[in-house]
Amino acid sequence: MVFKKFVSYAIFSIIASGINFITSLYLAKVLTPSDLGIIGLFQAYLFAATPAITFSGLGLVAINQVTLPQSKFQSFANSYFTLSIFMFILLLVIAGIITIYYPSYFFLIIAIPIFTFFRLFSDFHNSILVQMHRAQFYGVLSLIENLIALILTVVLLQLFNFTWGGRLTALILAAIAILIIRYLNGFTALRNFRFDFKRNGIIDIIKYGFPLLISEVASWVINNGDRIIVAHYFTLHDVGIYTLAVSFGSIISIINIATINAIMPVIYQALHVGMAKKIIVKYSLLYGIFILFMALIVGIGSYWYIPLFFGNKYIQSQSLIIWIAFLFAFSGIYKTTGVIVDFFKKTKLKTVLLYISALSSLVVSISLIPVVGLKAPAIGAMVGYFIFAFLTCIYGWKILNQNGIL
Repeated sequence: MVFKKFVSYAIFSIIASGINFITSLYLAKVLTPSDLGIIGLFQAYLFAATPAITFSGLGLVAINQVTLPQSKFQSFANSYFTLSIFMFILLLVIAGIITIYYPSYFFLIIAIPIFTFFRLFSDFHNSILVQMHRAQFYGVLSLIENLIALILTVVLLQLFNFTWGGRLTALILAAIAILIIRYLNGFTALRNFRFDFKRNGIIDIIKYGFPLLISEVASWVINNGDRIIVAHYFTLHDVGIYTLAVSFGSIISIINIATINAIMPVIYQALHVGMAKKIIVKYSLLYGIFILFMALIVGIGSYWYIPLFFGNKYIQSQSLIIWIAFLFAFSGIYKTTGVIVDFFKKTKLKTVLLYISALSSLVVSISLIPVVGLKAPAIGAMVGYFIFAFLTCIYGWKILNQNGIL
């Protein structure tokens, strides 16, 4: 069952990797490194906007899908969407104020909350599809969105002479298009949505998400602080070089999604019935070995495909990709061990572990800049995720023992 689902997710992930490769290749060919750097900063700030707009409640979707009856799950969805819409309006107002001080980046700043708003519904639906074992539908929707974004990007850049703004516009339009497709094809939680201002539902989400919202500062440092460090200590041109490296290193992230989506429902169900230790050990070890090996292949291969496709324009990226690939590998390993912390809603513990990891990442990144230059932020982020994966493994095992999980 798990292997079959993994194959389904893997097939779509391979295709998605191909689309990601073509997109990265096209953008690098037609845009300057500085323009690519702005797109990289957009991606970095999105990571902060997503938890802000959902109040870090996305983790509850998978948990409640497993533990709640349908009627109560719809009630939860109503509260979740109501809170998210309110947060979107708030973020849009804040973005509008920021544009007064940075008018030259008006569209970049406004695009962040707009794109995040449409994506939050898709993220919610994806969590449901994963728990329902609908791997093929999940994969088809992701591919359609990526293809629409790629086609619109080419059209806007080639026919209308857009630069980085064309890519952001394409992403927003693709997010809107795929949400319409989801709505018309079984997204019942959205189709049955009614505004719900009942305090209990919203307060439950806030209670779960507030500690995580605090922890998102640390999570953002690990996941995207590297690009901000590059922008601060280097140049926008270097951010573009780094962004291309992230694009190829993120192939490991796509593999992560395929594997994690296949095994996560099994682990959640095992935790729900109290028989999870052997399953978690089995999948954590197998997945850890597999994903580290894949990261090594992606990293070593960069010394072949970067010069082949980009010549000397992005030659600096090849030495960054292996570190970024391992960064995403440890990120995936964390998800198999950190699921225990999430399932038992140990949000305060997760916050502490995240800050320890983020601080380690920040110290290593800044300390190594005089020594290894542009590679320092990538190495620092990798160290941060390694520490986070290790700590969640240790404390996750303690939680299993405390709750009598066999």
